Amino acid sequence: MDVQQQPFSESSPLQPQSRFRLRPWMVVIPVLAIVTVTIAGTVILKRRGAKPPVVVAGTAPVLTVATEPVELRPLVRTLAVTGSVAPWDLLSVFPAANGLRIMRVAVEEGDRVSDGQILAQLDDGVLQAQHAAARARLANAEAQLSKMRRPNRSQDIASFEAALRQAEANVRSAEDMNQRTKALLAESAVSPAEATGRETALAAAKAGADQARQRLSLAREGSRNEDLSMAEAGVAAERAGLRQLEVQLAQTRVTAPAGGLVLNRSAHLGDMAANGQRLFQIVRDERYELQAQVPEADLAGITSGQAALITSDADPTMRIAGKVRLVSPGFDPSSRQGVVRIDLSGDRRLRSGMFVRGLVDLGDVQMLAVPSAAVLNKEGASLVFVLEGDIVHARRVDTTVRSGNLLGIRTGLRQGEQVVVAGAGYLKDGDRVRVAPALGMASDVAAMATGSEAAAAASDTVSATH
Repeated sequence: MDVQQQPFSESSPLQPQSRFRLRPWMVVIPVLAIVTVTIAGTVILKRRGAKPPVVVAGTAPVLTVATEPVELRPLVRTLAVTGSVAPWDLLSVFPAANGLRIMRVAVEEGDRVSDGQILAQLDDGVLQAQHAAARARLANAEAQLSKMRRPNRSQDIASFEAALRQAEANVRSAEDMNQRTKALLAESAVSPAEATGRETALAAAKAGADQARQRLSLAREGSRNEDLSMAEAGVAAERAGLRQLEVQLAQTRVTAPAGGLVLNRSAHLGDMAANGQRLFQIVRDERYELQAQVPEADLAGITSGQAALITSDADPTMRIAGKVRLVSPGFDPSSRQGVVRIDLSGDRRLRSGMFVRGLVDLGDVQMLAVPSAAVLNKEGASLVFVLEGDIVHARRVDTTVRSGNLLGIRTGLRQGEQVVVAGAGYLKDGDRVRVAPALGMASDVAAMATGSEAAAAASDTVSATH
């Protein structure tokens, strides 16, 4: 069998790779980029009245940067927190009476109630009947006590007084007769027997007067002390029973322990109320708080009374002033976080359970600071470029408080040192730079960066074309 060999063509996938050839567009792209950056820098320097830099063959190009001094500045320390809105004091309302049917529910969820307002009414029919019977028993006991204290009417007492007066008159008459009889006996005008009879009559008259006096005293004083004590105890018992029924009747009215907002209603018409069965929940005084979980390291800087600003992702218009009310004295051992309670003002847009953000004002602090644009984050470390002469050196710093566009520096810089704030992203350690004039140079450097980006975009376009 004859096998014919096909010649290689340019479109054949089996054609061997040719040697690398320098194409024209590979030269044009870098040239365009260099020319664009050079023109942009020249225009900016001419606009500032400066001479364009002379590029010496064989040396690296000099970058133009802007710098700022490291200075002591007052920084506003803030701490961002998040959490849920919760009632400041959530009151649970339980029935005081057990086994009574709910006859009426007077409020709904979302209603605002005042202290002592009736929330629900329990069945009080049986207690009302018992209360009426207790009142009748008390009235009867009080009448019995009054009778025992004054068992006789005024007319009876007047009769006893008249009888006493008559008995006393009889005593005086018997005494007169006895005296005359004694005188006659001395003259032997009467017999001794008659004189003895007069003395007996006098004694009888005195005894009758004593009895009349005692009857009058009993009529005035009433019953014995023992009987009075028993009657008084009976009245006291009836009064106590009546008060107990009045308390039970009051317990059939379920009332608000304080003013606030009804958050939850679990009472339903016809249900049997039972001890331990919650009927309502009330947000006391309609006050809410932000319960924020704060890490242990940040909790030390928070104290009661610090101001806070509360915002909501769901409502961008919500900006509520708050104040730190309580800082948790302990931590959650699993998360190492503590609870900060921020008291919120009475804004009716607040809802229990909603997610909000807070910014706590920790106060001002005087410390070294640089513009945040000067700090670069590379491989998890914070770096700045410090200018020494016309050479920049990368230096690692430890940052702390951020206030506006300033960033506090804990370690790594000294006061008065110059750091690069514009153009730092294009630098490396040991680069030679040219410092732009301070006035307006930050925007000029930004324009140069924009020109560089435009050149890079142009080169990408050329590459795509070819």
